[in-house]
Amino acid sequence: MDYTISVTDPLFHLSDMFAGADNPGGGSLLTRDVTGDPGGAFTLTDTNGAEGPTAEKHGLTATALTVDENFSVDANKVLNSVSDTFFQGETIRVPEPGTLLLLAIGMLGAGWIARWGKRA
Repeated sequence: MDYTISVTDPLFHLSDMFAGADNPGGGSLLTRDVTGDPGGAFTLTDTNGAEGPTAEKHGLTATALTVDENFSVDANKVLNSVSDTFFQGETIRVPEPGTLLLLAIGMLGAGWIARWGKRA
């Protein structure tokens, strides 16, 4: 199964992903090959429904992720459900150089006026 999840608000990004499964009795392997993060592609795995470090990824900065999800279940075993959880983080906005230049000019102007006013 393939799907893409996207964040539509430009102030946020996908920051964490957790992959899970409900597999009583074991006998399953789930893999998620994930692309779209600027930090590079990665794979999450969940073996026998045991979620752990291989089933989570932190520090993402993507606004969209494409997930290729594959699973297998041994004969006579049950896979009740598969779930993925995503968390959003706030994107840090850095001022543009022009904005910083205008701020600096304003501060210099205010300082010059304050100094000029003391001489009069």
